[in-house]
Amino acid sequence: MTQEQIRLIEKYLDHQANESELNRILELVETDEEFRAELEEALYFKGVFKVSQDSSTQTLEEEVIQNLNHSTTHLESHVMSKIQSKNIYRFPLWLKVVAAQMVLLPILVYIIFSQQTTKVVNIEIAKIIESKGFSFIVRGDSKINLKKGDQLLTRDHLHIQPDSHLKIEYHDGTKLKFLENSFVRFSDIKGQKKVELFSGQVEADVAKQPLNKEMIILTEHSKAKILGTKFILSSSDVSSLLEVSEGKVSMEHQDESVVVPARHYISAGGETDFVLKENNDPLYVSPLITEKTPGYQVPMKVDIKGSRKLYLVISNGGENNRFDHGAWINPKLKGPKGELDLVELPWLIAKSGSFRISKNKGHYGQNLMVNDKVIQKGIAAHATSIIAWDIPEGYHWFESTGAILDSGIKQKDAVPSMNFEVYSNMPEEMLNKLLIRKHHF
Repeated sequence: MTQEQIRLIEKYLDHQANESELNRILELVETDEEFRAELEEALYFKGVFKVSQDSSTQTLEEEVIQNLNHSTTHLESHVMSKIQSKNIYRFPLWLKVVAAQMVLLPILVYIIFSQQTTKVVNIEIAKIIESKGFSFIVRGDSKINLKKGDQLLTRDHLHIQPDSHLKIEYHDGTKLKFLENSFVRFSDIKGQKKVELFSGQVEADVAKQPLNKEMIILTEHSKAKILGTKFILSSSDVSSLLEVSEGKVSMEHQDESVVVPARHYISAGGETDFVLKENNDPLYVSPLITEKTPGYQVPMKVDIKGSRKLYLVISNGGENNRFDHGAWINPKLKGPKGELDLVELPWLIAKSGSFRISKNKGHYGQNLMVNDKVIQKGIAAHATSIIAWDIPEGYHWFESTGAILDSGIKQKDAVPSMNFEVYSNMPEEMLNKLLIRKHHF
């Protein structure tokens, strides 16, 4: 489906198509199988083929429908001759008025259904691999409650209820997770995956797709083309939001197209501009670490694929920052190029809430001690702190353990608490706030 074809369908459904556009629609109905199937679904879904609610044309429409019900009328013979024709490129003369688009509606539906109903075959395209709560599909006239192991077919309409989610997997390993209150329709045209997200949110992990057969996800405001990547797409009647975590996604809105890389997002519709923006959310935030945390430490493995910078932040847990002595234990980058020790890699920024940031030593110059054990490799920093590096190519993961040092946890009346946070992007405003934070013991 091209953007021109999508706009033609939208204008037709809104009764805004002019004569040349109507001629083009009828030509595509006859010559383009994908367009015909799309228009059929749109008409069926919108319910506009039943009776128009436009009072100015209701009488005319009823007259046409009535004439169509009588086999002896000249009008029906004229219409039927057009339906049976192999090549329909022009409207008959009686349709060359603005009201013609209202008159054509039941005729066009008849054309579509007369040609499509025998051709459409519902094909199994995916299976349900995870189900929580309550979800169902509408398949034809049937409503089917879903469970793990069930199959999804082309043309299925999926409904995810509140406090529920559903995860599906295609034959090529592509996985889609639909969150609560999502309403979705599936189709697979000649091996090309297509999903229409009318509302809700999908978390996607798309396997590499064949060239010229990108997976397509449509919302009311946008069209996303995916060859293989990880992202989250949200849709409502107001706007759509695409957040890419890995790879790239081509996002189209009206006449514009933007390639969205990893760690970026873009919004379409509403009052926001269709502009690419960097994602400033942390890649990882640890649970709050306190004296109640087992071993006073939490291990982490963070996906940093596609990132060019790494920011490590130890933030205050909320009590106060007295004795918030923290450490990044054995911080490393891993990937196709092997393993890189961050203790040995020169940093760009190193700012601590108190003391100096130190490598392989505690705040008072003693050994790094966590839960009475000496740590050989680590970086000690007092909350709130920030350390930043450039990331060389070939590294996809950051691994470390965030810990409270014994020098903080064993102080009398101390209540240290902290979170360990990992970022790939740090806005200037947030960076400045961290860098000018006052020192406190």
